[in-house]
Amino acid sequence: NVYSGLSAAIIGSDRARARVCVVGLCVTPFSPCAVSSLVCARPSPKVLVMDEADMLLDLGYSRDIQTIVTAIKTTSKRVNKGGRIQHVLLSATLSTGVTKLANQSLHNPTAFSADALPGGGRGGGGRSDPDGQLSKRYAMPSSLRNHLVVTPMGERLTALASLLRLLCSRRKEGLPSRVLVFCNCIDSVDFHYSLLAQALDRPPAGSTQEQQQQQRRSNPAGNQRRSQTIGLMRDDEDQGDGDGEKFFELPLYKLHGEMSQLDRKSTLERFQRAEGVLFTTDVAARGIDFPKVSWVVQYNTPANPSEFVHRVGRTARMGNSGDSILFLLPEESKFTYVLTGKGVELDAYKLSEVYEQALLPPPPKPIRGKDGRLQPRPPMFRRKRLQRVIEAKAELQERFENWILRHRLVHERARKAFLSYLRAYAVRPRELRDVFNVTALHYGKVARSFGLRESPQVTKSVLLGGGSRAPEASSRTRRRNQPPMAAHIARRNNARRHSGAEKRKRR
Repeated sequence: NVYSGLSAAIIGSDRARARVCVVGLCVTPFSPCAVSSLVCARPSPKVLVMDEADMLLDLGYSRDIQTIVTAIKTTSKRVNKGGRIQHVLLSATLSTGVTKLANQSLHNPTAFSADALPGGGRGGGGRSDPDGQLSKRYAMPSSLRNHLVVTPMGERLTALASLLRLLCSRRKEGLPSRVLVFCNCIDSVDFHYSLLAQALDRPPAGSTQEQQQQQRRSNPAGNQRRSQTIGLMRDDEDQGDGDGEKFFELPLYKLHGEMSQLDRKSTLERFQRAEGVLFTTDVAARGIDFPKVSWVVQYNTPANPSEFVHRVGRTARMGNSGDSILFLLPEESKFTYVLTGKGVELDAYKLSEVYEQALLPPPPKPIRGKDGRLQPRPPMFRRKRLQRVIEAKAELQERFENWILRHRLVHERARKAFLSYLRAYAVRPRELRDVFNVTALHYGKVARSFGLRESPQVTKSVLLGGGSRAPEASSRTRRRNQPPMAAHIARRNNARRHSGAEKRKRR
């Protein structure tokens, strides 16, 4: 049997059997302490695997690893009569610390680099120079295509929804549609999952079939424009039970560290068994093998180039092709130079084409003239299509904002995600502070990217993570976010108080 420290710590009943005969031990980033206790009991392993070595060092487990290696070497000489143990050290990114760990724990190690394998990567990562210092460039698989989308802060939410709809629609072309969306915090995962899974696949709240038909009769042109843009409503007159066409053709899932073990296991099984879109944090960037992931969407920028490599490593695995796309703000464009210096090549992905393909129906086929040649489209055709794209984006953003205002739970998640986004933005590494400057952000546009019409109050203590309670919104914001009846009652009470004060002054 091969035991990892995590499994040996959880199983409990198998610990006694593991102490008797252990063929292999696997040290993962969250298991060195459990493995150390297992080794000190009575180890006789033949193989020791140290997975994610760079993260083991980042988490401060260097002493525990040395304890494990020393204990195994000592007992191996006694139990196996001097027989050697096979050590395997695995790491996606190489650093000086990983090299030092390899020299201390491995005997005459043999290095296997990605660019040395057939069809390997590009960028030269993994090779060491004569001085022993590892190259700072990463090796990227040749079957991986990295793309870049530059979008303004206020359009990030509509850009994400449009891109996911476009990726989900490629299922009709026979292409696998298994998409990973990486966010920088748990609150952001919960918010985007709950919003996109509910707001776009349902008709507007309070709209019945009779109201929709009455609106259609009173404004047929406006209804036709709506059906031709986002496609939330069908083109035919009979809506049946009033349900609209699904915005996403694939199911949505979420995965993060605060979910229960049962929920995480169920989500992983369903996502690995079928196609879909998975919103997750960096917990899925390491150690999980998702079969045939077609796209990796980095909605929030990674903390450093190393995390970028781990995220895109979820696709283009085992000889398969894959794509990744990175969202950046215009003021974050310097981050592309950082990635290029690490050997990461990025191709521009036109956001205008994403909107047009996702929110508008396909244009009619061009007409052939008498000579059999395709006639060019008039310039007005392109102008009208661009205008419809602008209307579709505004309609989509308005629907997000209205949905958040009507649902208290989603509104609270949006506020938490807004604050968590700012905190994560403020704790970037020192060498990237000039690229990701939290003081240069426009909080109103950041709030719009989370579907909030007004920005919550942001103080220095909030950015530094002080206090677990979210800051109180202004009285105007509270009145605006209240349901219609509650807002009416609040206005009536205020009017009564003012009228009573006026009467007292007259007396």
